[in-house]
Amino acid sequence: MKSDLEPESSGPAGFAWPATEEFAEWLKADPANLEQWSEIVKQLVAGGGGALPPDVLAKARALAAQHHEARCLQQLQAKIKEVELVMLPPPGSMQVEDRLSQLNAIMDEITDLLLETPEPHRTKYLKRVLPARDWLRAYPVN
Repeated sequence: MKSDLEPESSGPAGFAWPATEEFAEWLKADPANLEQWSEIVKQLVAGGGGALPPDVLAKARALAAQHHEARCLQQLQAKIKEVELVMLPPPGSMQVEDRLSQLNAIMDEITDLLLETPEPHRTKYLKRVLPARDWLRAYPVN
């Protein structure tokens, strides 16, 4: 079965486009495969995709946006884990100033990351993060 993305010419002799299921398995087999494919789509969309039919270009843009959103949310989860790791050590195991400094730095990174994160996630998380960040910045160090 010919896919929507398959060009009329199959290219060099002996080349065959993979089946959709086979391509999906390749993407799932290794996170690097998905990252490589996502980068190709991102570059294609950034270049305007002039050689693509409008419907394929629209699908490529949607895929690039979906991957960007997923990547932002994964990075956000990793930063939240960092906050937890800094906060988990028992009291006295780290100077208060050091702990606050690390937490403030991570909160700034989270804020920057959220500015790149698409809606509705940006607003949802900023409503939680900004008050926590402000509280941390105002925390008195004795």
